Amino acid sequence: MVFSIAGWGRLLIIMFGLTTLIALICVVVGIALARMTWWFWVEARPESPALAPLEIMSESHYAQADEAKRAVMLDSVRMGAKTPAPRKPVSRPERTVNAPIDKAPVDNAPRHVIDPLLE
Repeated sequence: MVFSIAGWGRLLIIMFGLTTLIALICVVVGIALARMTWWFWVEARPESPALAPLEIMSESHYAQADEAKRAVMLDSVRMGAKTPAPRKPVSRPERTVNAPIDKAPVDNAPRHVIDPLLE
């Protein structure tokens, strides 16, 4: 059974239409999967409330604030903090220039006074 030229033309039009339809379905499914993946990554990202102070520390407002303001900013996002109580900023200890790094042991001291693990 031999097709005429018109029969082949009709077959090619049907195959072209079917191929185009399959390609469009694949494109739509791909876009839907990309959208679903984006939604999943946004919604399913676990974030612990304990990390909230780190997020505040990464902001430029925190870097430009003074110590008292920084303490208030961190206390406002800490877990379990109902009302941020004002607290005194921690100051750095003064550093002396000629301070000894470590003290030498006393000459006649028993060993357990120096270190109990040396017995």
